[in-house]
Amino acid sequence: MVRLAKAGNQQAMGQLYRLHRPMLQALIWRFTGGGGETEDLIQDSFLRAFRNISSFRAERASFRTWLYRIASNACLDSMRRRKTRRTHMEEFYLLDVEQASARFTSPESLADTEQRRKLLRVALTRLPAKQRMALVLKHFDGLSIREIAEVMKCTEGTVKRHLYRAVRRLRREIATPGEADEV
Repeated sequence: MVRLAKAGNQQAMGQLYRLHRPMLQALIWRFTGGGGETEDLIQDSFLRAFRNISSFRAERASFRTWLYRIASNACLDSMRRRKTRRTHMEEFYLLDVEQASARFTSPESLADTEQRRKLLRVALTRLPAKQRMALVLKHFDGLSIREIAEVMKCTEGTVKRHLYRAVRRLRREIATPGEADEV
C-alpha cells in the first residue's frame, strides 16, 4: 500500500488513512487531552505524511513509526504555538485504580487514592513536552525504546533519560510527605 501511495494512488492513501487513523487519534488524544484540537492534529498529521510520502524510506523505519514521528512533531508544534503545557489528561492514570481499590478498603484509603490520582493528573500536565511524549509512547502506546527514539529523532539513551525523569518527577509530585524522602 505504501508503494502505491508513493506512486500517487489515492485509494492506497485512503486505505492507509483508515488503517492508521485510530492509532494516530489515540496518540494525539493522549498528548492533548482531546477536544477539537485532536481532529485538527490528525488531519494535519496525515496531510504532512501524504505530502511527504516520497521521503518515506522503508529501510529506515516502519510506516507506523514514520507516521508517529509526524504526529508527534505536529503535537509538539501545536504545543509550542499555544505556549502552554496545560492539558486535560484524564486518561493518564499511572496508578492502577482497580488494584488500589482491592488493596484499600477503608474510606480513608480510597479518599487517599483519589487524591493521588488528582495530583497525578496535575503533575502530568506539568511535564516537559518531550518527557510527556516519551511517557505516552512507551506506557500508553506500547512502543519500544528503539521505536520511540526513531519517532522523537533522538538516541535510545535520551529516551530512557526522558522516561526516567518523567517517572521520577511524577513520583515526587504525588508522594505523601513520608514517601517524599524515599523517592
